[in-house]
Amino acid sequence: MTKQPSGMWTIKVSIPPGTYGCKFLVDEKDWVFDPNNPGPFH
Repeated sequence: MTKQPSGMWTIKVSIPPGTYGCKFLVDEKDWVFDPNNPGPFH
């Protein structure tokens, strides 16, 4: 990942077509979806 001047972190990856989501590991035990993300990626 690369930190942008705005403070946002970005990453670019190549993945097969499909539907994907992004989760964060909280307190080393709970996987949660990003509440600021509008939905799954297509």
